[in-house]
Amino acid sequence: MGWEKSLPHGTITTWDECKKAFLAKFFSTGRTAKLRGEISSFIQRNNETFAEAWERFKGYTSQCPHHGFNNESLLSTLYRGCLPRYREMLDTASNGNFLNQDVDDGWQLVENIANSNGSYGEEYDRTNRSSTHHSIESDEKLRKDVKALNEKLDKLILS
Repeated sequence: MGWEKSLPHGTITTWDECKKAFLAKFFSTGRTAKLRGEISSFIQRNNETFAEAWERFKGYTSQCPHHGFNNESLLSTLYRGCLPRYREMLDTASNGNFLNQDVDDGWQLVENIANSNGSYGEEYDRTNRSSTHHSIESDEKLRKDVKALNEKLDKLILS
């Protein structure tokens, strides 16, 4: 017998009610908080292409469909978590500031750049990909800074 069959008759009459019941059953608050944290503190790794970072970010959001972030906040989080060269690429492709454009256009641009970036081989990226202790510490500090910035942005957006 499935969990949904054990619910009292008439409990679920809409898709939203079904979604809420499912999420309450299978997503603990701890799991949800962890996944929301992965999203809000997203940062591209030094050894990661834009396409790989984009896939990882999409994975986080799909693992937590009830994350509660709006598309504008998600786009901002992705952009701010990218390595500087990719933020510059997004800004250039936007004819200025990437975050000033329409959200749907922003997502399309991210998808286009990820598809283009993913078609290059490893040899295309000639940046230093060494994983020194210093870069790991820098990544962790940057991750914390991005998380704090995103939390402040979320508070601004929600107020």
